[in-house]
Amino acid sequence: MQAVIQTKLRHIARERHIQILWAIESGSRAWGFASPDSDYDVRAVYVQAPEQYLQVDAAEEGFEWIEDDWFDVGAWDLRKTLRLLRGSNAVVLEWLQSPQIYEGDLEFHAQIWDLAQAYFQPKNALYHYRGIAKTASAAFQDDDAIRLKKWFYVLRPLLAALWVAQRQTIPPMTLDELLQGQDSDTQQRVWDLVMFKNEQAEAHVFTPDAALQQLIANLWQQTEVVLPERDIADGADINAFFRNWVGRDAECV
Repeated sequence: MQAVIQTKLRHIARERHIQILWAIESGSRAWGFASPDSDYDVRAVYVQAPEQYLQVDAAEEGFEWIEDDWFDVGAWDLRKTLRLLRGSNAVVLEWLQSPQIYEGDLEFHAQIWDLAQAYFQPKNALYHYRGIAKTASAAFQDDDAIRLKKWFYVLRPLLAALWVAQRQTIPPMTLDELLQGQDSDTQQRVWDLVMFKNEQAEAHVFTPDAALQQLIANLWQQTEVVLPERDIADGADINAFFRNWVGRDAECV
């Protein structure tokens, strides 16, 4: 599938006259708890030819390319990506950590990751992940049943929020890394559920047992903290980075 997706990405780049700087897998396949029928959520950062940024009308900031039920690409222009990174956008931070890379300039990644850490705002990340978990929690039914996929959409953000609350650093993307701070019994329970999910359809509904319900309750309590604002730079380094990558001899054909 890697080769198929790479071929599609190259076709998109030629069709849209862009250069893809970073393209990865997002969603459950990257997080580490995919189902057999999980689709492929490809996400990318691209740059356009310099003249596209030097015109009266604003350059395109992003696009979505959908082929069928299993494959879609969501991509952001470099300028938008950096603007979001400056605000410590958690989605961008996850894209930069995906274990599944389809296209990637390693020099670009090393430089933008340095910027990501310099501009990381723990307070923003904590708010984001607790908000994601709260939205997903709305899927719980009166009998505590929930789609298995949605339950993981509550668990993983809360684990990421806990990472931020305890360490005030960028949380990792994968469930495996986020679980490292939990006791061995909790980790085993979650991995048993991951293995079960690997054999179920996306729409499978289950009722968490008492231990799993307590895990979620504990995570809510542990992440109910107030974090201070970090002092960050004035943006000069981000602007320099942007100009450097736009000014390169990119293949935006």
